[in-house]
Amino acid sequence: MGLTAVLPGLVCDPVAGCVDPLVAERLAKAFAAGTAKASIIAGHGDSAARLNPAEADWVFPAYLHAAAFTGRTLDDVLRWVAPRLATTEPSEILHEGPHAAPF
Repeated sequence: MGLTAVLPGLVCDPVAGCVDPLVAERLAKAFAAGTAKASIIAGHGDSAARLNPAEADWVFPAYLHAAAFTGRTLDDVLRWVAPRLATTEPSEILHEGPHAAPF
């Protein structure tokens, strides 16, 4: 998010481990909390950069879980939650995946 001037950008795979639905839920909540904090630190007092609570509690963990099952990346997850994009792809993955959690 470009919040550190000294350190280079950190690289991690937030989808890794999200085959476990508890990991997906925890990561989604941490991600949502991080976007809210980054918004405040960057001086954006509005909620533009924050995830909607419904997205953080239900949709985002399910999307992370779906991405983990299919080898997708965070870019795919963000595309799925992008405004003006109606996609059924994540729900199809979860409904058809033999080991998917019942979100």
